[in-house]
Amino acid sequence: MFSVNEFVHWEDPDRGLSSGIYKIISIHPEDEEQCEDTIFTLKNAMGSIAEVPPHEITKVTGVNLKVEYLYRDANNYKQGGSAILNGVPENLSDLDTSGSYDFKIAGKWGLKDGDGFIPGIVGFSDLQERFSADCPEDDHPWHTFEGWVFTTEPEDAGMTWEEFDQKMTNQDWGDLKLEMYEW
Repeated sequence: MFSVNEFVHWEDPDRGLSSGIYKIISIHPEDEEQCEDTIFTLKNAMGSIAEVPPHEITKVTGVNLKVEYLYRDANNYKQGGSAILNGVPENLSDLDTSGSYDFKIAGKWGLKDGDGFIPGIVGFSDLQERFSADCPEDDHPWHTFEGWVFTTEPEDAGMTWEEFDQKMTNQDWGDLKLEMYEW
């Protein structure tokens, strides 16, 4: 028996293209006992919705949120990284994307379309340090968010979503950019 707000792993029958961890957001029909005709509406961390039968899902526990981010230097060399937060946000709409890599919550954090953040300020690893010191003129501290993924991997960021959200909200990213790029 499954219930709303429970986390499940969905095995996508279409070659597993969208398989992963989802949260049950509704069950249809609501008032009947669950059977093979029951349809579960699922939502993943990026806001994708799937309607699936019960034989395609299994319960999971210990779900955390993986924040994926990217560093791109002036020569367009890239390094990807992630940090796994303890638990998941209560309100999944915080994670909904509104297009490409721009997130609805970015406005709350004072970030505009395409703005970056500095991972070291909020407790994540700065990825530009992975590049060789041969090209320091190409380095800057700004990274972009690439996505959110529910995972059962252990937390490695040392904080919850709420703590991360608070750090992002309290940082004045606009003033920081002005300070760093004053001539």
